[in-house]
This record gives sequence, structure tokens and C-alpha cells, in this order.
Amino acid sequence: MNGLKYAVMAAVLAAMVIFSASAALAQSTCAVPADLKVVLLEAQWKFDVKSGRLSGEGVVSNISESDVVAPGVAIGVFNSTGEGIGTVLQRSTDARLAPGKTTRIKFSIDLKEVPASVMFTPFEGMQST
Repeated sequence: MNGLKYAVMAAVLAAMVIFSASAALAQSTCAVPADLKVVLLEAQWKFDVKSGRLSGEGVVSNISESDVVAPGVAIGVFNSTGEGIGTVLQRSTDARLAPGKTTRIKFSIDLKEVPASVMFTPFEGMQST
């Protein structure tokens, strides 16, 4: 009985190794849409329950071949039912960001409700009406 147990275990382990190796070989580089200029590399936030203040920062990188103007981060804040309870659009202190460079963008917002989730989205450019 022990012999059969070891044989089955060996077969399962061999199958796992083969599937893992094929999955590793099937991976390729991360596709980047042609019109994408900035990406979010890092995001972190903390919430103070007593004051209702949500604060944090995002790190944005210019992945294009030219300068980007006014890079920033849009932060959407949602409650436990998925309803939006706050939004912050925060630009970098860097007016322009050269290709391959990164910038750290800090933000804070005072909320009246405890957030369940936070969504970060990088952006660049300036529009006016």
C-alpha cells in the first residue's frame, strides 16, 4: 500500500513540475497600450478613524518616449456597498516628467464614512474649458 501511495505522490509531483514549467515558459512581457503614457508603480494609503482623514501617495512613471505634462493620480474612495464616497485628483509637484522618470504624488481627503476600498488611477495632461 505504501508503494502505491509513493507512486501516486511522485506522479502528482511530476505533473505539478511539468505544469509549472509550462506556465513559466508561457509568460511574456506585460503588454502596454500604445496610447498609455504614465503608469502607477506604487500606491499606499492609510485611514485615521478618529479624524476621518484618508492620506497616502502614489508613484507614477512616464513610460512614453516624450515628456508628459502635469502627471497626477485620481483616487476614488468607495464604501462597503461600492458607492463612491470621495474623489481626489492630485497632480505632481513636477510640471513635466521626462521619459523613464518617476514622481511621488501625495494626497489627503477628509471623509465622513469609513472607506472599504480605494482605487488609484494615473493620469497626465491638462484640459480646460
